[in-house]
This record gives sequence, structure tokens and C-alpha cells, in this order.
Amino acid sequence: MISKILVIIWGVVFLSFLFVATQSPEHNSPKVFYRDDGSVLVKTWWLGEKLHRLDGPAIVLYWVNGSVREEEWWVEGKRHRLDGPAMIIYR
Repeated sequence: MISKILVIIWGVVFLSFLFVATQSPEHNSPKVFYRDDGSVLVKTWWLGEKLHRLDGPAIVLYWVNGSVREEEWWVEGKRHRLDGPAMIIYR
């Protein structure tokens, strides 16, 4: 499924990207969402309808240049991590 998403604040388009969800049949594989230019916007890992990943962050957001912008650890739909912060934002 492909659809276009716009984030508009006060009439100004701040973010525009194509919503293309891809996921392989294995439950360990991420859903990948792409920007209009084809670069990866975010990768998410799910277990059913809940964000879930035990071996790394369940959400990884990327800058346009491909470097990691943010990582979030989730277990069974709850933000959670035992060995460090559950959310890291890189600048």
C-alpha cells in the first residue's frame, strides 16, 4: 500500500513522505517507511499490533542523509529497556 503523508503546521508543509509499508513474512523483519526521495524514514518492528523487539530498538528513525536520528526500545507495546535508556535522540 502506498499513500502520501503531509505534516502541515499553520499552513506550512513541514514533512512530506510516501508511506510505503513493507514487511517480510518473518515476524522479526521490520516494516520500512520511505520518504518521497526513496530514502528510509523509519523502520519499525511489530508483534501483532504492538511495537515489539527484544534484540534492539523497535523504532529507528533516520535523517535524510541515512544516519540514525532516534531509537526507541519497545516490548509488547510498552516503551521499555533494561540495559539503558528506552529512547535515544541523536543530533
